[in-house]
Amino acid sequence: SSRFGRSGRRHRPEVAPSEHPLVIPARWRRAMGACYGASGLRDAFGKQLEEKCWVQCTSNVLHEGLGRVEKVGDNSVIFRWPTGTYDYKMADIYYYGIRRTMADANGKQFCDGQLVRTAEQQMGVVRKISDDKVGIVFEKSKGTQTDMDQDAVDSMGVVITSHPPPNPRRTCSSYSCA
Repeated sequence: SSRFGRSGRRHRPEVAPSEHPLVIPARWRRAMGACYGASGLRDAFGKQLEEKCWVQCTSNVLHEGLGRVEKVGDNSVIFRWPTGTYDYKMADIYYYGIRRTMADANGKQFCDGQLVRTAEQQMGVVRKISDDKVGIVFEKSKGTQTDMDQDAVDSMGVVITSHPPPNPRRTCSSYSCA
């Protein structure tokens, strides 16, 4: 087999992601969002990374489950995974497809329809999930949805108590929802 691709350039052997130069085609940067900015580093999909937010690997999966952002630096982010603490540069974040997500106070990923409970024993149902907010309808709210960020989830001690019965038309988009 040839060592040259269609472009005629020599194929570079695989190296660790952190050793790759950060050369990302413009179309990928537009598609995945700007990763550097005045507001700090972002995930591989353009979402803001903040301390104490939860993330997951979406490609070239190195870590099972969710990780938590420990510290956001100028050129790298320190993540705490179930397997240990790692410092990733932007090339690593792209390579592993690091994506921001929402999780309960115990670090379990939210899915639509889950039953949750606060530290004050207030019960609710998850109705809406985005990368930085979760919408929960609590039993005493008379159907009004409460949108919470990760700080609010942690401070109220929101934990998942059970999963909804299986419905073939509604499933989680991630293997981490279990």
